[in-house]
Amino acid sequence: EGTGLMAIGRLPGLIYGKRADGVAVNLYAASEATLDIDGVTVGLMQETQYPYDGLVRLRINPGRPTRFALHYRIPAWCGGRLPAVEVNGSAWTSGPGALVREWKSGDEVVIRFPVRGELVQDAFNGTPRAALRYGPLVMAATWDDELPVRKANQLKVVHGSHSYFEQWPYVPSLDSAPVASASGRELAF
Repeated sequence: EGTGLMAIGRLPGLIYGKRADGVAVNLYAASEATLDIDGVTVGLMQETQYPYDGLVRLRINPGRPTRFALHYRIPAWCGGRLPAVEVNGSAWTSGPGALVREWKSGDEVVIRFPVRGELVQDAFNGTPRAALRYGPLVMAATWDDELPVRKANQLKVVHGSHSYFEQWPYVPSLDSAPVASASGRELAF
């Protein structure tokens, strides 16, 4: 896209997509769509608060019972941890990422992504840095210019830095930290 605004404007049209064998859920957002699958009108409704939690609820309403695949994206942040999937209240265990079955009006799919708090640490140009990640959300902050900042490849602390991307406050060690979510519950890291 030519601008970020144009790309954002296209996002609603990218939530669902058609595949040769059915439909794909590409993005997780509260939404509704109607698709034609092999001549059958299929309504999809998605309820979720993603990315703030990992629960996604999909309702499938075909015009008549129809067999097709419902593909769902497993985000990279899951890091190999597969989501728990239920179809009409029963656990689905046949392969990750796709549900192939005969769908009837009112069928419901519940996907529970393994959202958990994690401390992410690394170094950039020899300077340690850290961030908190909660599922797909990365919690980061900027620091006041007068905070001590260790620049790359320097042993002494430099004051009055402008905290450019290569200059991060020195973090001697971070093992865990409790963080309150927007709803007030504590998230364990």
